[in-house]
Amino acid sequence: ARELDGSGFGWLAHAVLEQFGRDPAAGSTDAPRIRHTLSRLLKQEVARRFGTEPLPAVRLQVGQLRARLGAFAEWQAGWVGKGWVIKRVEAVPPGGGVEFVVDGEPILLTGRLDRVDYNDRTGQWCILDYKTGDQCKVPDDIHRQGPRGQKRWVDLQLPLYRLLATA
Repeated sequence: ARELDGSGFGWLAHAVLEQFGRDPAAGSTDAPRIRHTLSRLLKQEVARRFGTEPLPAVRLQVGQLRARLGAFAEWQAGWVGKGWVIKRVEAVPPGGGVEFVVDGEPILLTGRLDRVDYNDRTGQWCILDYKTGDQCKVPDDIHRQGPRGQKRWVDLQLPLYRLLATA
């Protein structure tokens, strides 16, 4: 590739984060260890996908992703320190989906959850959906519209994820 488009950049980030979710470092509160692991996984994925000498634009984008993963390492260390543990990555419900009724007709709702975490201290579950866009938006701004107190869902990704997670 000469350079990564938005989906290629997201694919690369997801591939690295999927591998990270299965690595022992994912349970660490040591941000430098997490950062080192993410950097190693990124280097391996880039070599597998683009060879050992990717073109300059790709190298630049990989550097941008490495910086983002460094910030993620800090967040991850704090998250683990609060009691959160990664339980599943790229999770697919048993049977590939869950039945979902639309207009009286059952359909098979399929999807993949980037990550499912559990907190032993609180008994809470958390679904994480990785985003790699240039802008940081809170889910309420993306998925719901309307005046305060009367917002309605306009993007059903999150409520549908909840159905997938219960399977």
